[in-house]
Amino acid sequence: MLDKSTRQTSSYNPELKIWSGASEPSSYSNDLTIAANHFLLKAANHFLSVGLIHRNIRMRIVSESGQALGPNERGEIHCHLGQHWGGYFGNALARSEVQDSDGWIRTGDLGYFDDDNYLYIVGRKSDFLRFAMEMYYPREIEEVIAQMPEVSEVCVFGIWNEIDGDAAAASVAAKAGCQLTANQVLDFVAENISEDYKQLHAGVQIVPNLAKNLNGKVNRQAVKEEFLKATGQI
Repeated sequence: MLDKSTRQTSSYNPELKIWSGASEPSSYSNDLTIAANHFLLKAANHFLSVGLIHRNIRMRIVSESGQALGPNERGEIHCHLGQHWGGYFGNALARSEVQDSDGWIRTGDLGYFDDDNYLYIVGRKSDFLRFAMEMYYPREIEEVIAQMPEVSEVCVFGIWNEIDGDAAAASVAAKAGCQLTANQVLDFVAENISEDYKQLHAGVQIVPNLAKNLNGKVNRQAVKEEFLKATGQI
């Protein structure tokens, strides 16, 4: 039985669109278009995706060795527009690093397709970290911490040491009026992530807010520098 607010939303049948794209292939994007009642009743399993591929665009997930991957296997997202891309003005070398000889563009985004061909983005290739010979992505830990009801924002980054590599650390902003401690975050991660190399071995800092760039996105490097200063490491 749907509650009153759900029935009212469904009767208006609004359309929700979530877009994602890249500046290099200007027309590359995915489109998740769902009616409200479709979202409420059927599409919940795809809500965290960025949608289905636009028509006339090909896309694939590629491993570190260059092999095409199957459903639910994570790798770099490559796309092909089927049209000419002029590259970066005055920088042919940069273009060759982004686009291969067959016209496939390396987006630098990491993701996967599910069994229904919905695309999920899990992070940037440049963001991956390695601890105790194991590779992990900050977003994997961020998504877990974000489930805490007291958390407003979270940013995970690596603190390098010469023994183990990039130990995970987190800066976490609490919601207004909520009390949150570093130990609560550490315990929550330990309870919800089984792998030791994804634990917050470098610590947790509770902050009022996270540094942002001009686009309003969390600036991971700036947040990391603030963490290092606060903990006396720089």
